[in-house]
Amino acid sequence: MDDFKKNLIHSYKMEMIGTGLYKGLSMQSKTKNAYLSTRFQEFSKQEEMHGKLFQKCFKDLYGKNIKSGFFWKLTGRLAAFIMRPIPLRKKMKKLQIAEQDAVEKIEKLLNENIEPKFKKVLKVILPHEVLHASLYKEIFKQ
Repeated sequence: MDDFKKNLIHSYKMEMIGTGLYKGLSMQSKTKNAYLSTRFQEFSKQEEMHGKLFQKCFKDLYGKNIKSGFFWKLTGRLAAFIMRPIPLRKKMKKLQIAEQDAVEKIEKLLNENIEPKFKKVLKVILPHEVLHASLYKEIFKQ
């Protein structure tokens, strides 16, 4: 399997994990912080949309779907459950770092000569990833 194909599958998996993770965090914060719960729910939907865009790109290029979307969402939900005892500030800082890494990787890829369909997907998702990376600063004013 070529590196581009692997990267596309990995991108899809990470978005599906993010879908489940943000959904789980939304459910956990529903009673304690309705605003944050709503934001996590929005992020979950955005991550799922990103996954669908990667899925469509893969299908357009390779003629088949990436499998195991449900499994990766479930993995994200499990990660949220495991993170439950971690203080909110610490959880969100880890998410902020992961999302910022994603932003940097996307920006780097956008400056390279890459498959046009993939580049189009990256341009669509970049603003969402920037928003996800900024949530920690918004909530904790840092």
